[in-house]
Amino acid sequence: MIINAEVTIYNRKVNPDTRKVEYFGHVSPCHYYCENKVITGDKGDGGLKHADVFKIRIPAEYLDGYVAPDEYAKLPYSPEMTAWTVEKEDLFILGVYDLKINGIGDLQKTHRPYGVADNYGDNRKGFIPHIRFGGCK
Repeated sequence: MIINAEVTIYNRKVNPDTRKVEYFGHVSPCHYYCENKVITGDKGDGGLKHADVFKIRIPAEYLDGYVAPDEYAKLPYSPEMTAWTVEKEDLFILGVYDLKINGIGDLQKTHRPYGVADNYGDNRKGFIPHIRFGGCK
């Protein structure tokens, strides 16, 4: 698999002391593809709607510290989370982004391609083992 970018994935964990969601970033090399999808509005909506649809694959050799989403959910909260995962509603941004974020609004301010994961697949079995996820803004 050709690596053409790096992605920063932000996982969510609830801080038990503040009961607020905190985001923990992890940077990984990846294969990145973006497609602009355009649809026409139905009857009353009218006009065109479009979105950038991202498809990202991380080869198995770059999965150090990765745990499956169900295992990540079982991990206790720690201010220095080292394990990471990919699951629906995680945030991602293309490139290395090492600042602490509070939500998607912080990613919007960067003027870089970013999104919310809306699909995920564990493809570590087979000819080219990898995890895959995708999403849009």
